[in-house]
Amino acid sequence: MRPSMVRAIARKELRETLRDRKNLFLIVFVPILLYPALLLLVTQVALVQSQRVEEADSRVLWQNAEPDHPLLRALAETERIRLVHRDEVDAPLLGRAAEADVWIDLGGVPADLAERMDSALVEIRFSSVDDHSRRARDRVRAAVEEWRQEVLLERLARAELPEEFAAPAPMEIHDVADRAARGGHFLAALLPLLVVMTVLLGATYPAIDVTVGERERGTLQTLLTAPVRITEILAGKYLAVLVIALITGTANLASLALLFGQNLLLGGDFLEEIDFAIPLPTLAVLLWTIVLVGVFIAAALLCSAAFARSYKEAQTWVMPVFLLCIIPGVLAQLPGVEYSPAMALVPAVNVILLMKLALAEGAPVDALLLVTGASFAWAGLGLQLAARLYSQERILLGGQGRFQLFTSRREIAPTATPAPGEALALTAIAFVLLFYVGGVLQSRLGLPGVALSLVLVLAVPALAAAWYLRCDFRDTFALRAPGWRPLAASVLLGASLWVLLLFVGEHVLRHVLEPPDHMLEEFAHLLRRPETVWGVVGLFAAVAVAPAVTEELLFRGFLLSGLRDRLRDGAAVAVTAVVFGLFHMSVYRFPGTVVLGVVLAVLVIRGRSLLPAMVFHLLNNGILVAVMLWSDGGELEWPAWSLAVAVAATVAGFALLRNEGSAAGEGGAQARAE
Repeated sequence: MRPSMVRAIARKELRETLRDRKNLFLIVFVPILLYPALLLLVTQVALVQSQRVEEADSRVLWQNAEPDHPLLRALAETERIRLVHRDEVDAPLLGRAAEADVWIDLGGVPADLAERMDSALVEIRFSSVDDHSRRARDRVRAAVEEWRQEVLLERLARAELPEEFAAPAPMEIHDVADRAARGGHFLAALLPLLVVMTVLLGATYPAIDVTVGERERGTLQTLLTAPVRITEILAGKYLAVLVIALITGTANLASLALLFGQNLLLGGDFLEEIDFAIPLPTLAVLLWTIVLVGVFIAAALLCSAAFARSYKEAQTWVMPVFLLCIIPGVLAQLPGVEYSPAMALVPAVNVILLMKLALAEGAPVDALLLVTGASFAWAGLGLQLAARLYSQERILLGGQGRFQLFTSRREIAPTATPAPGEALALTAIAFVLLFYVGGVLQSRLGLPGVALSLVLVLAVPALAAAWYLRCDFRDTFALRAPGWRPLAASVLLGASLWVLLLFVGEHVLRHVLEPPDHMLEEFAHLLRRPETVWGVVGLFAAVAVAPAVTEELLFRGFLLSGLRDRLRDGAAVAVTAVVFGLFHMSVYRFPGTVVLGVVLAVLVIRGRSLLPAMVFHLLNNGILVAVMLWSDGGELEWPAWSLAVAVAATVAGFALLRNEGSAAGEGGAQARAE
């Protein structure tokens, strides 16, 4: 990659974007004008509505008491409370549109309560969906509490007891956090997600314009045919999108900061409790995190825009990027979600957690370096994917790839394997079905529901889609007889790899992603020892046999063959493994299932058959179930030599696969042509 070419393309894109004065005005000056106007409008409307509720009288409907009841007198003397009486009221309507805002029943409250030594229940009913009813509840509750204190003091006086008798141990609660810590905590809950939103909004338009917009104008094709590498073109466009996103995001944040600061100057007593001053080192970290947010978002938007055929369609394709950035951002803001080395590797989440850490405690250097490295690594992967996409003729010309999942079957020509879009779309449909249908079946039927859901949600859709798309079942599901090496490798790996994964999970991953106790208890309950032989058979069928067949048909059959139609084997294996991990819907199981997904896909590609993957899957799950039943949920004590044997068997299994001499790395289509 030539830096001079990258800079030239970046300058070209920046000039074309910033040369439009109207566009520049929208990017920089509109936020400065928009936020004060919005704040003024919102505050004025809120002030008028709040004042209207505060000035309105609260109508209190009372029942089952004499008019001279002491509590009624106390309510009548309270400001903004107007008493309303009805003799027969079973279920009164409450709210501004009804005859009362609050209903109070005094049937169980005697008038001489102060002279008694018992208690009485004051029943208050209100409507939580009505502002006036909620305000009336607060007023009535305060008046009743004041009356209760008067009754208590009168009782103490009758018994000739001091007031301290009713409060033997008063409490004083002091906040040890200083004003700066409170300010950092407040900003940590507000600023990170706001940064993501502003940078995301700023990067969306330029990312679409430099890709789909330029292709519609006919200039992208000319640029791609010039003596410039595709990586240089994408890198230049990426830098331009990043710079524009940072300018837009910074303008938005600056406008919000000015607005926030202006309100703080008028805040009065609020500033005595909290300090929003940010130290210079923390400010430097925050500015760098804005860059990291832009680094990831710009790459993600360029990749998503590559799939769009038109400007209108590109606006739909950016929605997954919005969800990819916003949903993890919201999750990172939840209480208890804190920075850790594992979280530092998760895109979008890592930067938000770093910002929270910097504002609340100050970011250590190792955290800053780890998040920076992870963000640039994800951005690099995104750019590599974008470069690969833009090197395809279909992307260059804006044509439509094969996608016939919803086309009439009579119009579909026979094909060897599904297209990548068809494979991914069916897998997404299966994921939705697994979440809704599978969840209901498994919760209602237990283990039979597990097996039934796998068949109905994974196997049946894969087979039905292959039939509907007129795919060759032999190529799509790799229905061939494997050689002895892949079969032997599947037996060796299936009998040994689970030991290594358990060891790594117990001694490494558990310190980073320790599963909660309730999850372990649910898993142990699912695999509890059956009381009959048929129960044991059913357990193995649901947990070992059914996944080995159904999951392989979908993931290593339909999905993998579809991806290999366009992607290299390495990329197809990686995507299949990640999707396989996501299907297990557990962040704690994700690393292990991804590793298993890689091994299973390699078995299919090397062996050119689905059978070795099924054998491996069956052995892996079956042995784990047997071990769980044998240990009866307790801790296992492994012999010292067991790990060495597992390592040796695993190495032998991979050696057999390597010697198989398949067409790995040459692409799925070429492998099938041999």
